[in-house]
Amino acid sequence: MENDQLLTIFGAAHNARALASGNLRALLDHGLCWPLPNAAILGEHMIESGLLALPGYLLSRDPLVAYNTACLLSILIAAAGAYLFAAGSFGRGAWVAAVLFALNPRRLGNLEHLAVAGTHWIPFVLLAALQLLEKARVRDALLLAATAIAAGLTGSYPAMVLAVFGGPFLISCLLSGQVKLDGRRLALLV
Repeated sequence: MENDQLLTIFGAAHNARALASGNLRALLDHGLCWPLPNAAILGEHMIESGLLALPGYLLSRDPLVAYNTACLLSILIAAAGAYLFAAGSFGRGAWVAAVLFALNPRRLGNLEHLAVAGTHWIPFVLLAALQLLEKARVRDALLLAATAIAAGLTGSYPAMVLAVFGGPFLISCLLSGQVKLDGRRLALLV
């Protein structure tokens, strides 16, 4: 795990530095799978880790501070997303979902692999998808696109989790009657 954590710290700090300097090309060419150019697309690109690490990097220029900032922000994002997702069903009890999701031992025990533990945007994606199906507003479509992009910038693992669990979740919401479709909403699915 030590080498993986060093790679993740390097990737997050490197991408934060690239974002701070405006060198966006460096986001895909950071030495992973060297000497191949643009090799970040062959593995975890860590773009979202770099975005989350950016405040810590700007304050300190220290890779560890940047990485720890990314870890902390991923936990806070997970808590906020789980809270908002659960608030519609559980009201004030949604804080329990937030704590359980954000502080899950599987997440905290895998922070050396931020992209693997990076399911923090998934509650936002599912919530945006539900809102789009329920209300069929343009702003909900834009919110779904933005949250899906955020999840995609995290890495391939959240995309796989969404593919495996997101579709069946939305289908179960439709079949259970939690979300009712009229012609306009049905057109969104097609």
